[in-house]
Amino acid sequence: MLVPEFSGGGAEKVATLVAKILLKNGRLRNLVAHRPPDWLPMGKIFRLPSHRWIPCLGAVARWSKKNPGGIRWLNLNYVLFAPWLRLLQPRTRILARPGNTISEEIKFIPFWKKPLVWLAYQCAFLSVDVIVAQSQTMAKELKKTFRGINSKIRILSNPVVPASIISKKIHPIQKIPCAPFIFCAMSFKPQKDFQTLVRGYNNFSTFTRGSAPLLVIAGRFQGEDLRKMVRQELGACSNQVRLVGELRNPNPWIRRSRFCVLSSHYEGNSNFLLEAVYHKRIIVATDCPGANREMAECFPGIFLSRQKDPGSLARQMLKAYRRPMLFRTGPNKNNYREFSRQLLDILKES
Repeated sequence: MLVPEFSGGGAEKVATLVAKILLKNGRLRNLVAHRPPDWLPMGKIFRLPSHRWIPCLGAVARWSKKNPGGIRWLNLNYVLFAPWLRLLQPRTRILARPGNTISEEIKFIPFWKKPLVWLAYQCAFLSVDVIVAQSQTMAKELKKTFRGINSKIRILSNPVVPASIISKKIHPIQKIPCAPFIFCAMSFKPQKDFQTLVRGYNNFSTFTRGSAPLLVIAGRFQGEDLRKMVRQELGACSNQVRLVGELRNPNPWIRRSRFCVLSSHYEGNSNFLLEAVYHKRIIVATDCPGANREMAECFPGIFLSRQKDPGSLARQMLKAYRRPMLFRTGPNKNNYREFSRQLLDILKES
């Protein structure tokens, strides 16, 4: 199994779950990663030297030579190793699980790189035997964007995973505000559209005439750029936004929140939204490429706003603010068992 790292967003969380299921069922021979997890036995770890592709290609070649045969499970952008692995071992079975809506991801890279990245993914998907998509929407997007891969696609939706399944370590919980608050967990990159979130909250505060709950944003960030943006957008109201950093277990924050919000340009199958649905929170999310609309059709209490539209986001936040804090139905907390069964079925098919 190849995966970049095991700390970060929802895709890394699901990669951790996949690795634990395969380890438990005796299907995980080795794990190749730049930052491998501390819970894996040392004999099963192969650490890549860096994030740079040329050193990684050499390291993967050495690992592949020492570990011939078996099934290669490629995660996130390590899907791009597929042609290299196919060249080294033509008979090896290769499974790929991309992390996000790739056609939208390509839109956010420099113009001159777009055809190169598309060609790299096209070659990678032609080299693999099975492509695991996170949702029906993502499967359709892959079929539309790339050629000759329709028969390879299988759908394995992300599960709602209790924090205890991901990590048995006890992580200190930061102090949760006693005052009512709106909660958002995000990575601070262009995909998540932080600016629209802040501007939407500013409009929402205007609608509520200053009585809006706090906006608490969790995620890994560096430097003061985000705080400066908050101060510029909100002015005197900037103290209403709290940046609490990365949380290993956001569930207590989700449970205590008034409602949850996410302002992405695109998504795969958002784990944050799944966790919010599990805790029966009202959710405001953008109607973006990915599985957000698919989730809204399955669960009540998800309000969709237009992309890149702070006014639309603010109106949906106001609607959520005026609604009850809970809705009745959510996914089964044990649906990770169904995820495990489907995962092992895909491996057997391979």
